[in-house]
Amino acid sequence: MNSLTTTHYGAVQYKYRSLLFKPYGYMTLARYRNDYQDELNSDLWVYGWGGLMRLDFDFGLSFGIDCYRNCRSGYWEKSMNGKEWICNFEVSYSFLKNRSMEIKLQGFDVLQELHAVNQVNTVAYRQETINHKGVNSYFMLNLRYHFDRFPGGA
Repeated sequence: MNSLTTTHYGAVQYKYRSLLFKPYGYMTLARYRNDYQDELNSDLWVYGWGGLMRLDFDFGLSFGIDCYRNCRSGYWEKSMNGKEWICNFEVSYSFLKNRSMEIKLQGFDVLQELHAVNQVNTVAYRQETINHKGVNSYFMLNLRYHFDRFPGGA
């Protein structure tokens, strides 16, 4: 059993004052070759494109959104070959002296389209599954305090 996985990622980032824009694309190829059973050979593709946009204000407020189209192909089970829109967001606010405290709300997969796909390849068999019970969509609230160890700049 031989396997090879390669991933490529490309992005361009543009920032103008408080606005950041970053379009990107990615592609992953996983090749599985079975020396004993040719019918178990497979080429799995995961590819997509999207964009990240972030807006930072001088008074400590920040908004960000990351939306991308994720595509899968090459699976035997046709329902596993699919396309899904994934959208994540974050809102944060920094305050206190030197903006040392930050509160951040993040949302992951707010459209609830992400599926956890798994494939197992051995010499004897190939198994493909989708985990429908996984938690892919969730919200997270962070509170962060940055301690300044050397206040004199040393």
